[in-house]
Parts: sequence; C-alpha cells; structure tokens
Amino acid sequence: MAQLDTDGDGLEEMASSRRVAALDGGTHSLSIEIRERVDWQSLSFPTQALPVDIMLSTALRGETAIHVVTPDEAGGHHLHLIEHTLDGTPGGQWVTSYIAGGLT
Repeated sequence: MAQLDTDGDGLEEMASSRRVAALDGGTHSLSIEIRERVDWQSLSFPTQALPVDIMLSTALRGETAIHVVTPDEAGGHHLHLIEHTLDGTPGGQWVTSYIAGGLT
C-alpha cells in the first residue's frame, strides 16, 4: 500500500496491489488499484427565491456547472450560473454569476 498524489489535486491516492488469476495462461498476475481519498464538503448556494429549475452539466474542462432558474417579481425568470473553478487550491472554488433576467 502506498499513498501518493498522482494528479496534483492535493488529495492523496492510495495504491494497493494484489495477486489475481492470470489473464494469459500464467500462474498469476498483478492487479494494481488506485483510489482517491475523497474530501467531502457541504456547500450552500443561497438564492433570493426558491428555484423553479436546476440543471447540472459538465464544462468542457471537466468541472461541474449548475444553472439555476429563479422567478422574478414581474413573472419572468432569472438565470444564474454556479460553476466550480480550479484556482490552484486543492479543492478549487465555486463562483456564482448572474446570466440574465426577465426571461419568460
């Protein structure tokens, strides 16, 4: 068993090896498993009103994006983008942007 940070995200991976049945007719082969220790966190994204729609997506760079639609007082809707950005820290940060308002 070894602990290392192979992808540079600040979270340690654990590598372990075990002997398994051979795939090519030999007596045995070696299986190496690498698992990342997950740093769970609880996040809160306050909005002015209860969302009417939430859409999850993945940005082209592989990070999570959340589109939140909230109602406005005139009967339209506001669109907000909450996205996870890598800022050089191990966990990155969440950034909220107001995209548009008055949408019907």
